Amino acid sequence: PKGGGDIGAMIQRAQRLVVSERCVVKEGETAQVELVWEDEARAGDTGVDVSGRVSVGGKPLESGMVSLFKPGQALPAQLVKVRDGAFRIASADPGHYRLQVQRAAMGGLIGSPRQIELPDVHEHKLIVDLPGGAIRGIVTIKETGEPAASVVLSLRKARDYSAGMDIVEIGEGTHLTDSKGRFAFEGLGAGTYSILAKELGFAGGKQRGANLSGLSLAEGVEMTGLEILLGGGGQLSVQALGPGGAKRNALVTLLDDQGKPMVLFPRSLTDEEGRVRFEGLPQGAYRALVEGPGLAPGVSSRVEVQEGQQQEVRVQLLKGVAVSLLWSGELPSPMPTGWAFYSVWDDKGVLVRRGRIPVPADPAKKVSFGQLLPGKYRLFLQHASLGAYQGEHDLPNQTQAVWKLQL
Repeated sequence: PKGGGDIGAMIQRAQRLVVSERCVVKEGETAQVELVWEDEARAGDTGVDVSGRVSVGGKPLESGMVSLFKPGQALPAQLVKVRDGAFRIASADPGHYRLQVQRAAMGGLIGSPRQIELPDVHEHKLIVDLPGGAIRGIVTIKETGEPAASVVLSLRKARDYSAGMDIVEIGEGTHLTDSKGRFAFEGLGAGTYSILAKELGFAGGKQRGANLSGLSLAEGVEMTGLEILLGGGGQLSVQALGPGGAKRNALVTLLDDQGKPMVLFPRSLTDEEGRVRFEGLPQGAYRALVEGPGLAPGVSSRVEVQEGQQQEVRVQLLKGVAVSLLWSGELPSPMPTGWAFYSVWDDKGVLVRRGRIPVPADPAKKVSFGQLLPGKYRLFLQHASLGAYQGEHDLPNQTQAVWKLQL
């Protein structure tokens, strides 16, 4: 706009007029979506005024953005500027949020998103200390050696189970290389990381990619000079099978070799032969998560995809144990309703389900959670008012089971 202005405030005003919803469209069927806009202004209540500071490796972040997301939301409820390490948020709703720090409104993240709670008070101080580790490098085209600009990069950390939450992702957790193919992931803690690189392939262009894993980073260390070579991809065909044969309209999620979702490859529904094809996959190891109505989810074995080759894997879906959820503990009255977003992982750290469930107004009412195969699971769940829950649950080989969520 003429005369400048606060880009964060302008984006936030525009987002108050945005309503988003998710639906699954099946072949040959008509899906209906209801979009409801709710004015979140609360009469007589100014909300929480937040004063905060952001540091990276012990040093104040010179400039950037802080965003607050309510559970399951892709658009931030709050987005403000950081200047010389300081930021202020006015009149925020109390509750639980996912906080992200980035260099610019459309830039890549600094560090990993974290869960915070804003108490129902007039003023609140928030300190965000991010680690000092970093991974820097360049992406080049394998065939020519030229730098690759505007390549999408996704960083994944081993045993980060929050990555499975059912979030509408719009460039979330990703970076774009600059005009010289350079990239930088900052604010990283010690751990083992993987990087997926993928060309956008607009206008029908050829999509190249790369999948780099096993990057070990020590605390406070900057890894520099990393080169990622973009090459041609392979293809993976996944077939879902039910008790009666090929399973149509099963939902397939592509997982990496650790069992975490590949954010740059969308989930797909199987065709009449029960098949889904993922093309342009960088060379590496993958799994496939398959979910079908009325059956327990199934995960394929680990399969290696080579450049220029096609692999096929089949997943047999079976009847499982019908699971219900029951909220317990010190619950507020009245019970806040709305959606709770969750992810479920098996005892090997492989994602087996993610989605959302309604929270009942009566906490004594059980909520159907679908079917799972007998085994041991780790459940992560988030709700804007109830907060976050995580717990381990054993599922014996029986007809039904109830998981109690102690909040």
